[in-house]
Amino acid sequence: MSSLRLLVLVIGGVLAALFFFLLLKERHPLSQGRFAINPEVFFVWDDSKKLYKIEPNGLETLYQGPFTVYFPSPYQPQAEEVAHALAQILQVAQRRLSLDLGAFSVVLVLLREDMGGVFIESWPTKPVPQFLVSSMKWTKLSEAPRPTRLMVYAVFPHEAAHLVLMWEGHWLEEGIAEYIGFIVVQELAPDLCQTYREGRQKDVREILPRGTYDLTREPLQEFVVHEGIRLKTTSPEEGAGYGVSLAFWLQIAREHGETIIRQFVEQAKSLSQPTERELARILSNLTGEDIWGKLQRMNLQEVLQILEQAPCESSSLTAP
Repeated sequence: MSSLRLLVLVIGGVLAALFFFLLLKERHPLSQGRFAINPEVFFVWDDSKKLYKIEPNGLETLYQGPFTVYFPSPYQPQAEEVAHALAQILQVAQRRLSLDLGAFSVVLVLLREDMGGVFIESWPTKPVPQFLVSSMKWTKLSEAPRPTRLMVYAVFPHEAAHLVLMWEGHWLEEGIAEYIGFIVVQELAPDLCQTYREGRQKDVREILPRGTYDLTREPLQEFVVHEGIRLKTTSPEEGAGYGVSLAFWLQIAREHGETIIRQFVEQAKSLSQPTERELARILSNLTGEDIWGKLQRMNLQEVLQILEQAPCESSSLTAP
């Protein structure tokens, strides 16, 4: 299945991060009466190797505020480091955007030689944990490999944001989740900032000949079955959408100040599952711009420039 495309952020030829998909629990028929498992969460980085099923049996549990970290007993120092980082991430989101990320959980997985991916079929508690797969040859997160740190500081805040936003506007929500990941990297891991930007630019360049991108259109959902596991795949168009949606919010911050984003989030929180049109109307009222029109016609060359110029110092985004 060398053609299998999974939603990953690949930077400099190194797998840096993968965004997860929380799916409905159901089974889908295969040939000869077999069924494909539809996992609650999965992370695949090498489809030529084995997919490991992760279960809570035998794992220790560390609770810290709204966060839960599941881990094999030898790796408590790593679990404590991750819990501390999650607490810092919560503080950044609250201070910068007045957004409480709430409950979030992580499961530490020891990387094996034959391991190409991991999945959870079911988990007894919610939220279902996100994976941190690592060789665990570190005790301080600052000493961990770059992909591990990107997962903690960029991917985890992105996924935590989805658990509290739950808007109907797909790319507006994805963009805010991306923006939260970006500002966390700015503050807590600025040495990863360029790597993060380059990954998103790479995705956008794949569809550059199209010229523009419409953030009001939801991507098509496509799936493949791999080793009996039903996995969501991504097209180049969908992969580029994360970079485009991040650039949208970076441009709003640059032209209007991050305070506008904070006000937008506060007003959106007052609505129950706001639609994309409602969200665009809120932002139009705050900025005086035609936000719906802007979303429909994101210039990809301009997107690349915005990502290139995105500051790695937090002070550059907080004032108009």
